[in-house]
Amino acid sequence: MKRMIAAICAAMMLCGLAGCGTATMPDVTGMSITDARSKLNSAGFYSVDVKDMNGKAAFDGKVQSQKPKAGKEASTSDQVELVVKSAADQAQEAVDASKKLKQAAEDVKGKDAVEAIKTLQDMSAVGSIKDKNGADVSEQRITDDEANGVKWVVTDASAHTITSQTIDLVVDTEANMAAAQAQDQQKQQLEQKLSTTAALAACREYGKQLYPYGFKTHDIAGVIQDFTPSDENTWFYKATADVTNAFGAKQKGLTYECSVTGTTDAPQVVDFNVY
Repeated sequence: MKRMIAAICAAMMLCGLAGCGTATMPDVTGMSITDARSKLNSAGFYSVDVKDMNGKAAFDGKVQSQKPKAGKEASTSDQVELVVKSAADQAQEAVDASKKLKQAAEDVKGKDAVEAIKTLQDMSAVGSIKDKNGADVSEQRITDDEANGVKWVVTDASAHTITSQTIDLVVDTEANMAAAQAQDQQKQQLEQKLSTTAALAACREYGKQLYPYGFKTHDIAGVIQDFTPSDENTWFYKATADVTNAFGAKQKGLTYECSVTGTTDAPQVVDFNVY
């Protein structure tokens, strides 16, 4: 009974403030809580409940929705419910969006490039598209190539979660990927027979024999083409070297090419050029 009397008293107090009449509900979406309350009060609505996107009491943010809806005739004693996007909501949204974008980047790896681009277009998340050498590849070229039987595949993808909210793609053709895989297999097989360490030692020793007064190789910063199989039995290598002649004159930064066959225990240089 006491509770009922209290409720009646509260209603009477509200009637005293708002006149217990009806009014058109104003539109307060997009407003701050303070501005929304002010506009609602001016229209005669004084009972306002504000919650965030998770249903918790909120004290900051912009109004996302309201109940009753704007334009509706409502009793000024009715409670107006506002849902706002608070700073915490915005932070959580950013985290969720970042996770979604990163997952999308993982999902398109290894996929057909045409399908991957379509997926990212639907998300408005297409970033740059480049080949493995960093050259730009247009969406149109990928589409045209596929129509002509050349299929492009996404080999890598990276998400930009802070600035652009886009995903950059690295693509390659199936033919190039198959050739690279075959070369890797050939490298592994040749490495078992003749290690690149032994091949490099043979190249250096051969150079010293040809240029006994000085042959210094630059096999770290000066590598032009690392050891690559020229066939199933032979390594090819290209780097820079400094050569000194019998009179002490030195030529720096020359290019030397070396082809080595044989085995790890008995490597044999079959071709050697310096220029």
